[in-house]
Amino acid sequence: MAQEKILVVDADEKSQKLLEVSFKKEGYQVLLTESMKDAIKTIGTENPDLIICDSALPDGDGFTLCQQLKLNPKFATIPFIFLTEDVELSRKMKAFELGAAEYLQKPIFIKDVTSRVKLQLQELNKTKLHDAQDDEQITGSLEDTATTEIHPLSLSKDRRS
Repeated sequence: MAQEKILVVDADEKSQKLLEVSFKKEGYQVLLTESMKDAIKTIGTENPDLIICDSALPDGDGFTLCQQLKLNPKFATIPFIFLTEDVELSRKMKAFELGAAEYLQKPIFIKDVTSRVKLQLQELNKTKLHDAQDDEQITGSLEDTATTEIHPLSLSKDRRS
């Protein structure tokens, strides 16, 4: 399996480096940007599996970036995690309304961040697998299929008699 790509969008160089080192230790490929403009460019060319973003960026905010991505069907399924110093409840609620998967407030233990990222990527992979299975076409005739093959053990003992 190819390395999953995580895009970190944060103007703080210290945060970028800490996240980069931590995610690389976990086996992820890490892409770094510090502005909304660079993030949009990187998303279009690199197609990251997950985005972790600060709410405050030099040329905009993470809320606008999240909203733009969630409105675009090509990028809407990418998990978007806020990692921010912003502690206002209204901002947290706004993030979830826009479709963010997580809203993590600094300071936070790096293990919490990496665990949440891992969980989000596992959920994304389950969804992709489920979607791929739904896309498979069933061929053949229903006449060749026994009823028990369609719904095995679907009846309880009480209903079998």
